[in-house]
Amino acid sequence: MLKLMTSDRTNASRLWLLVVPILLFAAWRAGLYLGYDALWYDEHASIYTAGGAHYGPLSPAEIWTRVQNGDPSHTPGFSWVLAGWGGLAGWSDVAGRALAWLCGLLAIAWTYRLGRDALSPLAGVLAALLLASSYLFLYYLHELRMYSLLALCAVVCLWAYFRMMHGRAHVWIKFAFIFSLAIALYTHYLSLAMLLALGLYHLTLLWQRPRHWREWWQIGLLTGVALVLYLPWLITGMEALRSRIGDSGTGATYGSLEVLTVTPHIFANRGWPLLLPIGAFALLQWRRPALRLLLFWTVAAFLTLLAVNTLRPFIISYRYILVLWPAAAVLAGIGLARLAETPSFGRLAAVGLVTAWVILGFVRADPIINNNYISGMGLRSVLNTLSQQARPEDVAVFDVAPPHQFIERVMEYYTAELAPRSMLIDLDLDPDSNDYQQQAASILANAPYVWLTIAPRLPEAPYRTAFEQALADANYTLCGMVVDYPELHLLLYRHEDAVDERGFACPA
Repeated sequence: MLKLMTSDRTNASRLWLLVVPILLFAAWRAGLYLGYDALWYDEHASIYTAGGAHYGPLSPAEIWTRVQNGDPSHTPGFSWVLAGWGGLAGWSDVAGRALAWLCGLLAIAWTYRLGRDALSPLAGVLAALLLASSYLFLYYLHELRMYSLLALCAVVCLWAYFRMMHGRAHVWIKFAFIFSLAIALYTHYLSLAMLLALGLYHLTLLWQRPRHWREWWQIGLLTGVALVLYLPWLITGMEALRSRIGDSGTGATYGSLEVLTVTPHIFANRGWPLLLPIGAFALLQWRRPALRLLLFWTVAAFLTLLAVNTLRPFIISYRYILVLWPAAAVLAGIGLARLAETPSFGRLAAVGLVTAWVILGFVRADPIINNNYISGMGLRSVLNTLSQQARPEDVAVFDVAPPHQFIERVMEYYTAELAPRSMLIDLDLDPDSNDYQQQAASILANAPYVWLTIAPRLPEAPYRTAFEQALADANYTLCGMVVDYPELHLLLYRHEDAVDERGFACPA
């Protein structure tokens, strides 16, 4: 890295080769977790609104209606993209998440292009590396949601805008600008802040007397085309937009001041002091039009989100700020590239800062990546066993997460193709009541075998104790543990009247 951080043209022309190991690193790091945990509620909603698995298939018009009626806080763009992807790759959780993984990798690659055109190949490589080692960004490369697609649209839109504004745009770049902006608008309402920030910057160029007036007007017309494409949803989805920014939440949102102070810390992998020298050297490139564009856009979009959050709190997660990550990474890459050009200590200091950034990304990753409530690998082992050994007359019961309203829909996705009847251990009744015992007994209905999946890491809840009592009262005997996975155990119970076997030795 030290040798490559040079202004020599020969070395600079080869710097793009470093993007390949950066992409491989990100692909490996995020790919490790594609199947690590099971889907959670929002990911299930993505599949449902796209008409995936057994919830469809749906036509684009039917997806539009399902999103508008059932998920009004979102737009249908990601559901359309996911529906096409699912048709090609399938509807398993890993296949679905691979879409976000691919979009994230493309965003890293395009971040390099933006940094390269903004300053130099070195700035592009450093920007790509910073983004690829961001623990928050990598997390959303393994989640079946729209945030990596939105980040990709943002960086493509900014890159195309910069190229057009400086008269270096081919026709395909103009189409890239239109469609990246339109797709972003249809992907999430957050893109409205992105559009507003870009529009404000474009207007400021009037006072700077841009050299390319033709390009200035042309960009305005192309933006109008994107807005015309978005107009049908904006008209029919106005109520959805109102509910999105009008729901004040239930106290689970972050305050704007907290978001303002914490976001830079999270962006730097919780090492905010790294941003001080990086930012200082980035400002030394103030004369660069690209730096002014990216700095203005990042700050304006961020302040817009904070202003909306102040009026109507909606930021419940820092994933809503992730759209800023590629542009912020390029700004940091510009600062590091400028630092590397400083005689004597510059290259060594830049390498030290980048190394610290990457290490922090590794250290900080596990607490956020491993926070889901169901082990994906353990659940697959359980489901494979059930699909091979269980029969339609059996019952499969799951106690894999704290009881709440979301787990039922997620488990319904996973168990839809299972032969035995499936149920959660939580029957929405008081576990200490007779009603719970009666309902549990009616669901068991003297099934010959009961397959009980439990999560050992969960404290033994009253529901499990009550259900085990219902099994005992209904004359079931524990055969033993069929699947002994660290995060999930599958227990097999046999009814006293069962006459056949399930491939496991059980006491008579």
